[in-house]
Amino acid sequence: MRWRRRTAKVCSHTIRGLQSLQSIVALEHHVNKFQLEQTKAFKLANDLKKGGPGRVGAADAQKTDRREQRKLDQAKGLVPFACKLDEKLVKQLKERAEAHEGGLTEALAELLVKAGLER
Repeated sequence: MRWRRRTAKVCSHTIRGLQSLQSIVALEHHVNKFQLEQTKAFKLANDLKKGGPGRVGAADAQKTDRREQRKLDQAKGLVPFACKLDEKLVKQLKERAEAHEGGLTEALAELLVKAGLER
């Protein structure tokens, strides 16, 4: 009896055209509205992580730039180094980097050398 009710609902939805195809699939497979929306959100998040279909050309160009930059940095003997700093320090570093010719990396290296470290 329940199956017939669901089938009738599916038929009425398709005839009236009020529900999207996803809602009809949800009714047939016993997926509630929340699970359907959650699945769509996961798919969207996945697409955004991958760069999405709309950004394919831009993502490829950006990757090559990063690769080239990584090779240049390796040739200079630079190694990536991440750390967490106070917000005020970061703001001051960014201001100095804008005024410095070598950017943030060179400005920070210069400050470290002034502090007593050797290159």
